[in-house]
Amino acid sequence: MLGQQPQVAGAWSAVSAGLSHTCGIKTTGSLWCWGDNGNGQLGLGTSGTGTGKTSPNQVGTATTWTAITVGGYHSCGIQTVTGVTTLYCWGWNGNGQLGIGGTTDKSTPQPVTAPAGHWSSVAAGYDHNCGINDSGALYCWGRNVEGQIGIGNNTTPQSSPALVAVPASKAGKTWTSVAGSWTTCGILSDKSLFCWGWNANGEIGNNSTTDTNSPVQVSGNLTTWTSVAVGYQHTCGVQVGRSVWCWGDNADGQLGLGDTTQRTVPTKISGGFLARPVPIGPTAYTTIAIN
Repeated sequence: MLGQQPQVAGAWSAVSAGLSHTCGIKTTGSLWCWGDNGNGQLGLGTSGTGTGKTSPNQVGTATTWTAITVGGYHSCGIQTVTGVTTLYCWGWNGNGQLGIGGTTDKSTPQPVTAPAGHWSSVAAGYDHNCGINDSGALYCWGRNVEGQIGIGNNTTPQSSPALVAVPASKAGKTWTSVAGSWTTCGILSDKSLFCWGWNANGEIGNNSTTDTNSPVQVSGNLTTWTSVAVGYQHTCGVQVGRSVWCWGDNADGQLGLGDTTQRTVPTKISGGFLARPVPIGPTAYTTIAIN
C-alpha cells in the first residue's frame, strides 16, 4: 500500500530507494533493507529468486551506520566508529560498482578502500558510485559507458575508486557533494556545479545533448548551488536562498515547470517555490522537494 509505514518499531534517520529495493537507517544506527534481492542488494547473505523481503530486515548487527545510498541493484553505506568512517558496498557488481575489484556480486557488505584519507560521503548511481573523502577529493567507480566516472574517457568500467580531477578553472577547490544516476553532478567548495556522463536529454545542463566524460560546468550565471539531485534523465538543484532549478527530460512533467518540454539548461521553478533538498533516486522519473 502506498504510504504504508515500514513495520519496524522506532524512528528512522535516513532512507534511500533504488529500482526495486529500499534501505534505511534507524536512529539507533542499525541498517535495514527490503524489496528485491536478486543480486544480494539487501545485504542479508542471500541472493536470487525468492530471497526478496516485503518488510525491513536488519543488515548484520552493527549500530554504527551513518549513511546509506541505493543504486539500481546495489547498495552502499558508511559506518562511523570513534570518528573513523568505513565505506561498504554490496549487491550487483556487473560493472565493478562495488569498488572492490572484479565483477562478482556480493550479498553482504564489502569494505571499499579509500585511495587516500577516509570517506565522508557516497552517492550511488544506477550502476556506478562516487564518494568524497575527508580532504574533499572525489572518486568514482563502476559503469563508464556514458563517461559518468568523469575520468576523461568512457571506454573502461572502473572496479576500484578512480580520482575525478577538479577542473583547471577551479584549481584549489574541493568537492563538497555529489549525486548520480547515469549522469553525475558535483558541487565544489565555491558552490559551483559541474555535471558529466549521459546527456541525451540535456541532464548535464550545459545547453547540449552530447555526453561528456569529464566535469562540465552547468550553463547560466548560477554560482551558489547548495545541493543537487540526479534522476533517471533529469537533474534538479537548489541555490542559496532555496530556489529550485531543474533541467533534462520532462516528458512526464518531472521538471515541475508546468509543461512537458525538455530543458538543456537550469530552469527555475516559478511561483516563489522554496525548498530544502530531497534526493532523487537513480531511476526516478519524479522529483520531490519540501517547501
